[in-house]
Amino acid sequence: ADVAVAASAALDSRIRVWNLDTGSLNLEIDCGPMSYGVALSPDGATVAAGSMGGISLWDAASGSKTASLSIGSDRIVLCAGGVHVFE
Repeated sequence: ADVAVAASAALDSRIRVWNLDTGSLNLEIDCGPMSYGVALSPDGATVAAGSMGGISLWDAASGSKTASLSIGSDRIVLCAGGVHVFE
């Protein structure tokens, strides 16, 4: 069965991935610079975080960083059709 998850970013430079069925914390990622926004992929497998340095992608199960994009934007949306970055 699929597990409903959500991600949050906080002023402490941590991203948290939550299990919405139980309310428990699944994972805490120290993402370095403060994240201004966070998004989950439609399948819940990837977390994207936007900061002044660009955008980083993280594995939502392990917390491993999978990619970094140094771009002039911190706003991102993950969707079934791909990654959308907004200037």
